[in-house]
Amino acid sequence: MEQLPIEYRNSGMLLDDAKFIIETARAVAYRSVNVALVQRNWLLGKRIAEEELKGADRAEYGTYIIDTLAVQLTAEYGTGFDRRSLYMFLQFFKRFPIVDSLSPQSGGLLSWTHYRKLLQVENPDENKRRYRRNFCASRRVASRRVAEEAAGRARVGAAA
Repeated sequence: MEQLPIEYRNSGMLLDDAKFIIETARAVAYRSVNVALVQRNWLLGKRIAEEELKGADRAEYGTYIIDTLAVQLTAEYGTGFDRRSLYMFLQFFKRFPIVDSLSPQSGGLLSWTHYRKLLQVENPDENKRRYRRNFCASRRVASRRVAEEAAGRARVGAAA
């Protein structure tokens, strides 16, 4: 029989078991949505980067692509696809070019909020970026602390 991602429990306490099942299901749903958002944003960044290469001889072409796409996607899907977001997706793809690196083996998957914070750190080199991403994932650093960790200012033992 296939293993279900939501854990079943029968401790003899119906209410406690029901709450446990509900909370486990919520956690599974959150992780699933998070994985989809991270992948969606990376793939959108990749597609924008590929389109940019078509006009590599014109610096303004990239801006035109993002501005035009932002208007079109916002009209179709609403908020979340403005110029700033699309530019962040592009930077996400460029700074994390291998999609497999988005879920490090050493720890949990980082949320899109974690990656947004990592993207805000000014110009870290690739090795430092990889180390800090893996550090934050393996220690389950809260997204509000990621920028501090990525900048190397936070105390290692205080990761929460």
